[in-house]
Amino acid sequence: MLCKDAEIDTPANKIKWVCCYASCDEAELWATLPAQQGNDWDAFIKEVKAFYPGAEDDDHKYICADLDRLVTTQAVVPMSL
Repeated sequence: MLCKDAEIDTPANKIKWVCCYASCDEAELWATLPAQQGNDWDAFIKEVKAFYPGAEDDDHKYICADLDRLVTTQAVVPMSL
């Protein structure tokens, strides 16, 4: 919905803007990908995910409840110097 309102409605626009919002290091890396110059969002995502081991693996996806559980567990662990 936000993309539609911002007129980011084509694959080329999505690729352009996702690179703009990435960190400088990631944007530089992604700029080297062949699909970054194209108009195929799915191809771009596939090439990006290749740099992040486990990104394609469904066993490594987390939800907010996982983060809540981690924070709750770690909040009681004393910090040491």
